[in-house]
Order: sequence, then structure tokens, then C-alpha cells
Amino acid sequence: MPKTLKNDVRLQRYPTEPPAGWPALIITKPELARELRVSIRTVENMMAQRIIPFIRATKRSVRFHLPRVLAALEKREVREVGR
Repeated sequence: MPKTLKNDVRLQRYPTEPPAGWPALIITKPELARELRVSIRTVENMMAQRIIPFIRATKRSVRFHLPRVLAALEKREVREVGR
């Protein structure tokens, strides 16, 4: 298991706070899954179906802007039609 230093965010698997200078609303795939209360695989499926917007920084690095993701999901909400 790799060493982790308390103050070195790069070595922490899931930091509790974003690094200095990062917007607090840019989150990772596991953080988004936790926020939406779904599995990571569900987040990946939503990405593949282009349901949610994402930022691909590199080939393996994906980030999400939480307000945009929530807005995209709200657009897909099905509302009951009055009887």
C-alpha cells in the first residue's frame, strides 16, 4: 500500500477537501457516485449515454462540475401529467 501524507492531496485516494485553487464543485467519478447515491458503473453508463456532462482532462482522468450534472439530470425528470 502506498504511503500517504496527511497534507499531500495527490497521494490521498479520496481527499476530503479539494486542493488549493481548485473549485469545490469539480468532483471525481467516485465522489459523483456518492453524491448521486448510485454506483460508479451507473455514472460510467450515464457518461457513455451522454446523459451527464463531464470533463476529460486526460485519457484516464474524468471530472464533473456538480451543478451542471444536476441540471442535466433535472432536464430528464419525468413529471406526472394532471388527470
